[in-house]
Amino acid sequence: MDESLVRRFQEGDLTAVMAVRNHLRDLAGRALGAGELRVDDEDERSKMEQQAAAMAIAARPDSAVAFAREALRAALTLGIERWRREIPPPPGDHPAAALIAAIALETASLAQARLFKQHADACPACAHILTASQHTLRAAIQAEAPAAAAPPPPAPGRSRNLAQRQADALPPSVDTLSRVMAEAAAEADEPNAKTNTKPNAKTNTKPSPARPAAASPPRRAAAQTKSGLPWIPIVLVTLGVGFFAWRDAQPSDEQRAWATAALLPPELPPTDLGARYEGTTKAAFDDMGRGGCRSAAGRFRSAARSSPQDPMLPWAEGMALVCARDGKGALLAFKQVEALGGKPFGWDWWTAQALLLDGQLELGLGRLDGLGSTSHPRAAQARALAARVRDTLY
Repeated sequence: MDESLVRRFQEGDLTAVMAVRNHLRDLAGRALGAGELRVDDEDERSKMEQQAAAMAIAARPDSAVAFAREALRAALTLGIERWRREIPPPPGDHPAAALIAAIALETASLAQARLFKQHADACPACAHILTASQHTLRAAIQAEAPAAAAPPPPAPGRSRNLAQRQADALPPSVDTLSRVMAEAAAEADEPNAKTNTKPNAKTNTKPSPARPAAASPPRRAAAQTKSGLPWIPIVLVTLGVGFFAWRDAQPSDEQRAWATAALLPPELPPTDLGARYEGTTKAAFDDMGRGGCRSAAGRFRSAARSSPQDPMLPWAEGMALVCARDGKGALLAFKQVEALGGKPFGWDWWTAQALLLDGQLELGLGRLDGLGSTSHPRAAQARALAARVRDTLY
């Protein structure tokens, strides 16, 4: 979908309307068919795709990128609501599904992001839903055409201030809260771009000559601050100082965990081991194969209590927790595997991801480097992942 198709859609071209609707359905379907938000029932997914496309069109987007964003927002919202029906959260008030979708898409406001973070710190269920939503979003975007990821050109006649450019420069799905802060700075700066329009005020139409900032006398600078436009740099400096102070105050492990979770490949663990088991354990492998990694991990943990000498059960639990982006829990499960004297095929690949998720970047990268230097089938993936982590987090 390109901008010419959007213009035809806005003009009421029926062919364009159907093309846009079909594209939005396809994009929503990618999100509803990935990760833990995955909807396996085709009829149910088809209805949700139609609903997401209708919600996106109702938002009246003005560009191809905006259409894609609204379709993904709607699909995530519907997927989260469905998740909560199947796995109800603990008693109490929880953030709305639409808010979690907005944070995953990095379109939430600063206040919304802060409130959600406060809640998620004490609510693992909501924190996990956000992680799963980001994982799903990444998988959907990777499957989408590259053109959809390009930002729209700025509208004619509208200036783009420094804060807005900084917000756009931040990479998607790397540090949501940092991006929200930059976007908040852009939003806060926008009203100040309006000139002072007092009644009967005279407008000076003569362009003032350009002059270096250092050459302006202090009194002159103080006088300019009282007008409208010249005090914008003060706002930007204030916001910038506040932003960096806020960012530096956050635990670096937490920031890197958010970034790392977005870098890991959207991959479901292998389920071949499921052929060895029956009953609820077999069902757990089936659940993991459909993307229900968090629920599968709990079933594997329960099964391990009944068969404490079977290293494959904590191994499956650990892989499921990596899929659910819970590095600490995965490492605990992998330690049980080691204690039982086993290192199954794929050990370095999955344990390296768990180490990265837990913030142990050097250990995780070292394991990836070791794997990448072998002839293992995962060697190329290990080298690629190590390169992405180093490029993004170092």
